[in-house]
Amino acid sequence: MKIAIFSEIYLPYLSGISSFISVLRKSLIQLGHEVLVVTSSTQVSNPVLKDGILRCPAKTANNKYGLSLKNPNDQKMLKAIMSFKPDIIHINTDTNMGKLGLALADRLGKPTVYSIQDYYEDRFFYESSKLKLKIGTMLEKSRLLDMVDNCDVITASSGRAHEYLESSGRKDMQVIIIPSDTDVNRFDFHKTSSEGIAELREKYNISPTTTLAIYAGRLDADKSVEYLLQEWAQFIRRDDDMHLMIVGDGTEMQSLKDWAAYLKIEDQVTFTGEVEHSQMPNYYAASNVYVSAATTGLMSMSVLEAISCGLPVLLKRDKYTQEIVKEGVNGFTYERATEFGDRMKQLASLDLDGRRIIKNVVRRSRNDIPENSMATQFIAAYEAAVKKHKLKVNK
Repeated sequence: MKIAIFSEIYLPYLSGISSFISVLRKSLIQLGHEVLVVTSSTQVSNPVLKDGILRCPAKTANNKYGLSLKNPNDQKMLKAIMSFKPDIIHINTDTNMGKLGLALADRLGKPTVYSIQDYYEDRFFYESSKLKLKIGTMLEKSRLLDMVDNCDVITASSGRAHEYLESSGRKDMQVIIIPSDTDVNRFDFHKTSSEGIAELREKYNISPTTTLAIYAGRLDADKSVEYLLQEWAQFIRRDDDMHLMIVGDGTEMQSLKDWAAYLKIEDQVTFTGEVEHSQMPNYYAASNVYVSAATTGLMSMSVLEAISCGLPVLLKRDKYTQEIVKEGVNGFTYERATEFGDRMKQLASLDLDGRRIIKNVVRRSRNDIPENSMATQFIAAYEAAVKKHKLKVNK
């Protein structure tokens, strides 16, 4: 099968969508399929096709990714996609690149799969203008629903997406739940060096004995990083010898820095900014626990990467965290902020042997997931889309 995957963003842009597509692409190729990733980039002035990745010129934009495909009618871009002759078009973003995928599917008469990766109405949460808030959330929702209504098959990594569609008036919409996976070979702490870990900690002035908690991802309003900082300020003292590392960039970066300063924990928190995805195994390996206070959004790729690197996770509890966390095996969940503080202190109390044991236990928790499981399930979704599209055409 020839699969064209459309996404406004891709590696080296650090995000869960980029990681998801990278893993899916690799697995699909291993299973014998041909894959073309069509994405946008501000680093090119003309479409560039290399190693199955078509990077098309992008412009900065006031959307969830900060960029958008510049010219949907670029003939060089269209020729490259048409020459690939896709059997199916898999759309992952509802911005200009997603719209291009939908338009080309209609033009070529090809089936479509849309993967709900996020719903970013929450990025307007802090908007002071009620009118702008209303318009912004309405536009975000309408773009996503337009994709949902016009694609043959809808997938998501979590049942939370189905709840969102129900609340948006799509109660009968079928969503195929395909849990995300990560590259367990790349994200393996055994492949990192003690020297590299020491250098990374030294780079950020973090002592080798300090318990390091890490959060990685886009710094947008729906990630609830502000609550994570607040919980840290409430229950982690300076003499607890713990440090919090926030990896990533986004619309809330400066606000979060200001919030950390207001909470008087700026000396306990490091904001690294954007980090190349290839470097993330070292960041996870240098840490002792992955933390997040988010209760919105879908399955986090950074959480899966951290677990693969043997890093126990500490996540805010809701009915969907059980899709990821095996309590006491690969991590813990908490409901009240006091639980967050208690769990952090328990993890900090582990000696070197205890930390080594927990890393191996967490890493082994990934062993029960078959190789290429996500890709195999997507092949089934693609085949379902082909059948549905044929029925639609023959009506």
